[in-house]
Amino acid sequence: MDDLKNFIRNNWREDHILVESEDLLKWQHADGNRLNFIIARENKSQTILGIFGYIPTSKFDTKLKDNRDTWGAIWKVVDNSPFGLGMDIMQFFHNEIKPVSHGSIGNSDIAQKLYKLTGQKTGVMSQYYILSDSITEFKIAIKGSNINPNQKPDMDDLREVILDNISLTHSYYPKKSLTYLINRYQKHPIYKYRFFGLYKESTLYAIFVIRKQFVRKETCLRIVDIYGDISNAGRINFSMQKLLRDEGAEYIDCLNYGVAESVFKNMGFQTLDYNSDIVIPDYFEPFERKNIQTNFAVKSQLDEYVIFKGDGDRDRPSILNFNSA
Repeated sequence: MDDLKNFIRNNWREDHILVESEDLLKWQHADGNRLNFIIARENKSQTILGIFGYIPTSKFDTKLKDNRDTWGAIWKVVDNSPFGLGMDIMQFFHNEIKPVSHGSIGNSDIAQKLYKLTGQKTGVMSQYYILSDSITEFKIAIKGSNINPNQKPDMDDLREVILDNISLTHSYYPKKSLTYLINRYQKHPIYKYRFFGLYKESTLYAIFVIRKQFVRKETCLRIVDIYGDISNAGRINFSMQKLLRDEGAEYIDCLNYGVAESVFKNMGFQTLDYNSDIVIPDYFEPFERKNIQTNFAVKSQLDEYVIFKGDGDRDRPSILNFNSA
């Protein structure tokens, strides 16, 4: 483990979170006595030349192991590495692990080009948001000239839930489970997540996994995962506005690929135009008050493949000193 941390320290960033927090490194990548990393070494010296970290969904629920779904994490080779080493590591991963699906998000432009060369589907995730009606001065978001559309009465309810004693299945791929939600989010070693159920009358049909993000004294809410099936979700405008008021949050947002835009609009969300004068930030550690397009790449044998911010290692701390509640 020490040589892996030294490689990240020397070739990525000295204060990288996986160097600073061994607990997070183990939580995210440990699989028994091994770490989920492909490592390329120089034959004689055994010096690490490149790494590729991955996260199987079965990391958080062993019953998902047969699905062989994985997410990419850190992928890095030394600057003077042999030509094509990065691609060789990726090919070795696919040959040895043989994932049915593999996705990655937050990729650099260079990584996107490499993913595209290997025949993976690439693109930019959509970002949906609801601004608080009770905030007059936005300090995280920039409201711009847009306003929230006229709101109609809610069709569905939004209520905070506890994951125990819930009977609900996930309709999208990669497959997830309630055990996955508990181990991935409820037991996260650093971040704190809450769970909000979407109901039609008394029937629970989906769960929002929400994390509260602070920027000094200001806050926003981030939907990092959705479990269940939201294809027929109804309006939740007033429920969302109440939640934003209760939390003192400027807005709530959700990054997604794979769910139709109309589904989010039916619930009351707006789609962020990354080139507009409206700003809904995505970088918080450190904070950047600008729009960020989040790249994704997918190689999958599955239909209805869906990505959220909480997949892979996109929603993890970048620094240890932060506020999260």
